[in-house]
Amino acid sequence: MDADTKLIPVEAARHIQSYEQKMRWASAQAIGATGVALVTAQLLQNKILPCTPLIDIGFDIVTAYGSLLKRTQVKATQIASKTRNDSTTFCITRNKSGFARNGAYMSMPARAYEFDEVDVFIFAHITRGHFYVVPAAEIDLKRHKLSLTPSSPWANAWWVLKTP
Repeated sequence: MDADTKLIPVEAARHIQSYEQKMRWASAQAIGATGVALVTAQLLQNKILPCTPLIDIGFDIVTAYGSLLKRTQVKATQIASKTRNDSTTFCITRNKSGFARNGAYMSMPARAYEFDEVDVFIFAHITRGHFYVVPAAEIDLKRHKLSLTPSSPWANAWWVLKTP
């Protein structure tokens, strides 16, 4: 067997891994887009105007209530806790990944949000229909994950977006 023959399975494995990464990214993008759509509907029901930027400016939505504007980041999941049925864990880091203009998949390391980037986080469990509205100042942004339950004071706390 020559050297070229041995490389074929390695190259095939790389293509499979690359494809799997692209599929995970597409799935995560779909969950995120669904979360933003569900949050947008909830905002409108609560008489809060959602404004979605056309380009990535570091957060998902600018909310407007009267003259009050807040930079809002939506974090969505559909995964249920394996240990507690009522608990949901959300990732609170910024993950930048996706496709470059040349079509190549790009993945950058996750990094923490800064307080000057986001005013409010809205965490959405898209299959359970749970929403948590949490001021960024109430979150330890150095952590990577945050667990919330329906009994949390932040469950459906839409008033957070209506107060200065």
